[in-house]
Amino acid sequence: MSTDRVFLKYSQGLCIKQVVGNNTFRKCPSTIARYLNLIDAHKYTGHAFRRTSATIMANEGMNVDEVGRQVGWKSSSTASGYIEESITNKLEVSKLIAGAVQKGGNIGSDISVSTDKNVKNTQISSAASQLTITNNQNCTFNIYLK
Repeated sequence: MSTDRVFLKYSQGLCIKQVVGNNTFRKCPSTIARYLNLIDAHKYTGHAFRRTSATIMANEGMNVDEVGRQVGWKSSSTASGYIEESITNKLEVSKLIAGAVQKGGNIGSDISVSTDKNVKNTQISSAASQLTITNNQNCTFNIYLK
């Protein structure tokens, strides 16, 4: 089958050279969610494609204007939420804060950041001028130095 289409209609185990319409495309996330037996599969809408792509772009370091332009948002304020919550942005902010604190001489020079999502059981230890916090899940730390 020769076609310039990216998406083809899939019916009864065969791909058919037919345009996939907007409604069919928008149903894909809920179809996938049902196949995966996810809870509330009907809540997975076509907007999931836009959210997922915006999140990926933000995590890869695209700025607000680039993300907004790619996903078709007219307002950059919508895209700014994705940038603000992106892992890349959070790591950059943590490095800036760590650098500022480091200049004050309150923290050692060995700073590392982990984004492992499988970490559990919080353990906190400190020695001399170094603070080590390990094994955390879904946490926010507010550290105040005297």
